[in-house]
Amino acid sequence: MTRAQRRRAEREAKKGNKVVEQRITGAEESIRIALLKENIARDVDRKLYDKYYQKANKDAVDNIYSIILTSFGLALADTCPNWKAEAIAKRIQKTMDYVDKFSKEYNGDIERFMKELEDRTGFSFEIDSVSGKDE
Repeated sequence: MTRAQRRRAEREAKKGNKVVEQRITGAEESIRIALLKENIARDVDRKLYDKYYQKANKDAVDNIYSIILTSFGLALADTCPNWKAEAIAKRIQKTMDYVDKFSKEYNGDIERFMKELEDRTGFSFEIDSVSGKDE
């Protein structure tokens, strides 16, 4: 092999290595981009999930609160037919005050809250909720 042929072969080898290096660098960059996209998508999904989960929880709690207060108002109307809106509203407001008291003074301690009811009135109850579907 002549010197010129050897030099040509060396140049070709260098070009080949550069092409291989460029392909590796391009592949690494593609992987980095794909991972970045995946991380961004995961972060966006997590933030959206948190946002909608919190909203769904708030809606559920508001619905439960509305159902209980409405049920209480209807029960008062049934058991005390002479009471009108003002008397019923007074009792519902007092109930709402106790709901606030539960979170502020009792710090969410449901057992202590229920014990207070039992101690003051002698009345106690158990909750056994059921699904809305017939079994």
